[in-house]
Amino acid sequence: MLRSGIIRKQLLGVLTASTLAAISACSAIPVDVTTLVADDGDTNEFFGFSVAIAGDIAVVGAQGDDENGDESGAAYVFTRSDAGWSQEAKLTANDAEAGDQFGGSIALFGETILVGARRDDDNGDESGAAYLFTRYESDWVQQAKLTAADGESGAEFGRSVALSDDTAIIGAARDDEKAKTRVPSTCSLAPEPTGVSLQN
Repeated sequence: MLRSGIIRKQLLGVLTASTLAAISACSAIPVDVTTLVADDGDTNEFFGFSVAIAGDIAVVGAQGDDENGDESGAAYVFTRSDAGWSQEAKLTANDAEAGDQFGGSIALFGETILVGARRDDDNGDESGAAYLFTRYESDWVQQAKLTAADGESGAEFGRSVALSDDTAIIGAARDDEKAKTRVPSTCSLAPEPTGVSLQN
């Protein structure tokens, strides 16, 4: 937990500048801060819109990235070594399209990453999706695309995501059934979880 109001203000400024402050020591002052920036960063990409960290891996979402069309989105993976933090990979969806906002939410557990794309349109405009990536040596490979079995326009499935062991929670904040949250067993990918469609 950060114990200094001054540090909080400094970090807020760093985040506002669309970078991620990775804290290497939080229990004492001074605190070492490393600024992470995308190798191909550009304006209005919202780098830092979502973040996750586990051990020596950090993932930063950039839902405004336009590599595959305006606001198609991306997520950047950084790893820490004795030399510090460095970018290891840039993740995009295999079926990326403009407006999907891939990277709007991120979860990280071990060497598995779940990335939300709340405006994916497989089941209608802004029906949403989430993508599962797993690390193989230094490569991050898309394992599955998750969509709601009853997905519909405007549901924004993937607006929030969480991972723990072999279970994922994926929020659909604008589903019209009083808003829903899906709890599939995703990492094993079999059997197919109830209420969620898996696409390789």
